[in-house]
Amino acid sequence: MLKLFIEQALTEHYLTCFNADEKEPYIDTIWDMMEKAYAPIGGIKGLTKDELLSDDIIFKLVRKNNKIVACQIYNTKQGGRKMIGGCTDGTDEGKKALYQMMAEDVKRIERNSWAEVSGALEHIFLFKLGAVPIPVDMAKKILADKGKRIISTDPDGFHYTREIGGTPIEKIMFGNVPAKYRNIKDWEDEKTGYRADFDRYVQAHPDEVADRKQRHMPKGKK
Repeated sequence: MLKLFIEQALTEHYLTCFNADEKEPYIDTIWDMMEKAYAPIGGIKGLTKDELLSDDIIFKLVRKNNKIVACQIYNTKQGGRKMIGGCTDGTDEGKKALYQMMAEDVKRIERNSWAEVSGALEHIFLFKLGAVPIPVDMAKKILADKGKRIISTDPDGFHYTREIGGTPIEKIMFGNVPAKYRNIKDWEDEKTGYRADFDRYVQAHPDEVADRKQRHMPKGKK
């Protein structure tokens, strides 16, 4: 066991890149991984390669045996860390590393990590990792601060649709949203209540949940 731990410590490293100089050596690799990851759902929307070099963007990378196997990307403009992308090199090691990073973001409240998701990521964060779903009313406030407008809302009180890159896309917000949008003292109670409301709706509307999963399924899969 000790030998395995030492080998992993020597071959696996976590890197956090904050500015363009730190991100530049990895940008081509990350963009290529992103393009491959998002191709099944119509490609990357609302983000360009050049924008990733902005100081508002953070890369959290996992390097194993001198190769980047996973990356989580955050935007800090709205406070906290908004997760705006995640990708791997397609290997089991990369997928495991990304999953571990996502799980850590859910648990570490002080990081204020949050995101808008749909499809596979929604399933992972909300159904496997137990992330906190954010009600539409709070999501509207957060998006309004960036001049983004919700077009329509779902009866469940959590899902909504807004335009991204000119295309209407259904989303749900989750996570430990920036402190300015919540009561820090009561956040534990609030998020427990949000989760309970979401779970009750899911249990009461299995057909609706199954239909959403089908609509968000990557092209080519059945």
